[in-house]
Amino acid sequence: MKTIINNDNKQGRVEAFEGDIALGKLEYEIENGKLRILHTYTFKGNEGKGVGKALVEAAIAEARKQQMRVEPVCSFAKVYFDRHPDLQHLVANSLE
Repeated sequence: MKTIINNDNKQGRVEAFEGDIALGKLEYEIENGKLRILHTYTFKGNEGKGVGKALVEAAIAEARKQQMRVEPVCSFAKVYFDRHPDLQHLVANSLE
């Protein structure tokens, strides 16, 4: 089965599903022209399968679509950006 990623801007949530089974979710807020990633959750039994990565990448795609910078607040998102120096131009600095 294929993983489906749903982004709900109104709720500030990105969710990953396989069929009707929830694999994980990412919570974000949009404030002052920035998409702030607050929490990334991979539900029990789905760790190490790339769910968190897919969720962060979906949030990044949303930020790009809205021409925003990203503020990675949660530790998972921070590590993701640390591991992808090619994306540093998308990171909002704290002085913005």
